[in-house]
Amino acid sequence: MRRCLIALTAVGVLAFAACGGSDEADDATAGEITESTWDVVILADSYLANVAEPYAEHVAEANDVDVVLHNEYTHLLPVKSLAEVLAADATVGGWPELVSDAEVVVYFANPLGLIPEGQEENCGNGGARIMESHCDGDWDPYREGLEQIAVEIKRLRDGQPTIIRTIQGYSPGVGSWEEAGVYDDCLACDAYAREAEQAAADAQGVPIAQVWDEFNGPDHTEDPVEKGYIASDGFHPSLEGAQVIADLLHDLGYETTP
Repeated sequence: MRRCLIALTAVGVLAFAACGGSDEADDATAGEITESTWDVVILADSYLANVAEPYAEHVAEANDVDVVLHNEYTHLLPVKSLAEVLAADATVGGWPELVSDAEVVVYFANPLGLIPEGQEENCGNGGARIMESHCDGDWDPYREGLEQIAVEIKRLRDGQPTIIRTIQGYSPGVGSWEEAGVYDDCLACDAYAREAEQAAADAQGVPIAQVWDEFNGPDHTEDPVEKGYIASDGFHPSLEGAQVIADLLHDLGYETTP
């Protein structure tokens, strides 16, 4: 049985957990990484709440390694802010230094801050803030920001083999949209956001977990609350939902990202 060293740096707690591992690594392991202990960094907003620990366990078991987990998820983390922070040199410490030492990096950020002040509408239960003009088209700044995050991660890793992963967001409030009279607008806006996330990942060769399909179904109209995937706050993933996201990330395999 492998030991999984879990460092919850976001909350300042250090914990140890035994990770049940097989004697042989999963078929989809990253053979290029030779270290026996891997640093796993989660840089994301609260779409990845509760995901870090089950994913770290997957990493440890599938690759027969010890894991140091840096769970840096931050509530309402905007894409622009994350890209700007990662643009710094690793010598400044903080997130750039963590990334520079990480064998595995999972990232996600939201489009807040790209939306003109005073033109926001809420798509249910504390969901992502949107505006009608964004629904009409210009999601390029969001896509470009997500691409830049991947570029900065690769720069900080400086050619070292790295497993970089991201996710699509999901629609937690779809069950309340029709009653609020925003169903069509919110579904359209979420579709634009998901397309931007997919395009950015594809452009940088980063495997992306299809969370929207899993949480909201193939037509993206299913209510993840009814599936038990959303916590009581109506927005963040429940423990069950977080496990689903961790499993989707695991299913992407562990090949390093070019």
